[in-house]
Amino acid sequence: VSNSFKEGRYYLSDRESKVFESIIRMKKVNEKLMEMGIPYINSTLLYGESGTGKTTFGRYLAYKTGLPFCYLNFSNLIDSYMGSTSRNISKAFNYAISTPCVFMLDEVDCISIKRSDTSDSGGTGGEMARITITLMQEFDKLPNDIIVVGATNRIDRIDEALLRRFSLKHEVKVFDRNEKMSMVSKYLDDIGMDFPYSAI
Repeated sequence: VSNSFKEGRYYLSDRESKVFESIIRMKKVNEKLMEMGIPYINSTLLYGESGTGKTTFGRYLAYKTGLPFCYLNFSNLIDSYMGSTSRNISKAFNYAISTPCVFMLDEVDCISIKRSDTSDSGGTGGEMARITITLMQEFDKLPNDIIVVGATNRIDRIDEALLRRFSLKHEVKVFDRNEKMSMVSKYLDDIGMDFPYSAI
């Protein structure tokens, strides 16, 4: 993202600014914890409506920290064959931990459904429960120098045990009118376009 992200066109609301600062503080603490051999995952779950900028926030975080942006959309990992989805998850996590990065886990609710909501233990419900367990096992293997950002539109569907693995949970809300105006203004300023805001 160092070559593609245009910071001058990105508007960070006060709410997300606080989240960003928390993640950066934890990154510095994690460096000390890693020196002492204490494992801790710097993990944040962003939830809210579609189109509110959750994935873009992850790219912004990678840009500001100078880390690679590793993006994983769980809807693309689901396989119809028994056990294949769990293997796909393991492969993706093994790839991500090969270097310090911002690891974006998008559409978490597609794959980590509450195990209490799965009625059958041997069929689809049982397979989804096994996938959720695999996801948590791989999550726990992540080193301190990985920053995890999860994203979901349906936090109510996510298994409680996985939710506990996210140290910070933040609702990304739709911008109000003033925030929308600030976002548009910043973008137009960056591309050098004048706009008569007084006419609005």
